[in-house]
Amino acid sequence: ELGALGMSQLSTWVGMNANAIMPVNFNGDPVRIVTEGSDLADKAHLVVRNDAGAEVARYEVPTSRQQTLWQPVGPGGQPLPLGTYQLEVESSLQGEVVGTSAVLVEGRIIEARNENGVPLLVMNTGQEVSSADIVGLREPG
Repeated sequence: ELGALGMSQLSTWVGMNANAIMPVNFNGDPVRIVTEGSDLADKAHLVVRNDAGAEVARYEVPTSRQQTLWQPVGPGGQPLPLGTYQLEVESSLQGEVVGTSAVLVEGRIIEARNENGVPLLVMNTGQEVSSADIVGLREPG
């Protein structure tokens, strides 16, 4: 399990791209995300909430697993303001919600550190992520 690694092992992750369950710190650039709806669903939506928890956008996405480059825009097609957003996939069957799932967000790891006994990774967007929330790594490029 990736989350059970020690600091010396985590330091080798610095410079790598990671997929993690984390908020999106939108700085104007598109963000690579992975969405996946429920197998039981006939529709899925990417739900975007601002840092106050209010829904600010909703997009239909495939129910199957899909990696995409997400450009945050609101319902009118205008770019969302810079800031932090929570993403989730809401799956429905015949109009009834059958589940929600986390969205994986890709970012580059720029620092690994131990904070109060918890290994934390700092992403290029400034977000701090527990090593337990990293679900995939790849070389940049």
